[in-house]
Amino acid sequence: MIKHQSEFKDAWSVVCNMHADIDRSVAHIDGVELTLADFVRRLKLSLDHNIFETVLKWSVVERACEDRGIGVIAEEVQQYMDTYRSQRDLFTPEDFQKWLFQHRLTEEELLLMLSHEIKLAKLADAISDDHIDKRYALNKADMNRVELYTIEVERESTAVELRTQIDEGVDFCTLARLYSQDENSRRQCGYAGVVRLSDLAPEVECCIVGCSPGEIVGPIKSVGSYHLYLVEQVFPAILDDQARDTLRQEIFEEWLEVQIKRVQVDWHL
Repeated sequence: MIKHQSEFKDAWSVVCNMHADIDRSVAHIDGVELTLADFVRRLKLSLDHNIFETVLKWSVVERACEDRGIGVIAEEVQQYMDTYRSQRDLFTPEDFQKWLFQHRLTEEELLLMLSHEIKLAKLADAISDDHIDKRYALNKADMNRVELYTIEVERESTAVELRTQIDEGVDFCTLARLYSQDENSRRQCGYAGVVRLSDLAPEVECCIVGCSPGEIVGPIKSVGSYHLYLVEQVFPAILDDQARDTLRQEIFEEWLEVQIKRVQVDWHL
């Protein structure tokens, strides 16, 4: 457990000079040793390409940070570590060590992960900050948001009957809890959350655009079932912190996708 700043810096120096021992034991399965080399080989043979994509993204980000002179210092990681632990209620050394054990991490590996996240955020800022205002101006209409409740049913006749009941004064949320076949929203009495209009299916978006709070929309056939919507609130697009974060992430993900397509990779596993 890192208790003092000097201990943190010692751990940080370990991170900065980490070199994995490919022959070290990482597990014993029914008494049979599994080395790091065995582990990597079995990951490869699993054909789980998400693992390779994750490794590739990490490498591209690290290289881009190096090229741009983006780095971190121990004090930044210490502050980020404090926030990271606070958000997960890891206030005691015992809770922290238990969490590390559950996630199969050492303190040095966690520091390495957090330093990467800090550099990732700095890189995203460097890539996107000069483009956010322009992206917002071009896509403002697509960033309007609505807060929705929904009922999803299989048959059109059921949707029509439910719409009739709603028009006659039956509570939308009560009907959603009783009849909606979407399990997630049904558990929340039909609540679908706040969404961007552009993230809705086109046939749904065109019906909800221009609606006022309290309006009922549908039935609409979408993705093989019939939907009713209650428009709870409408949020016209503004370039607030949330919108900036969304645009920053979109711009950075687009940039990263381009970089991954350009990079030459020769796996030797």
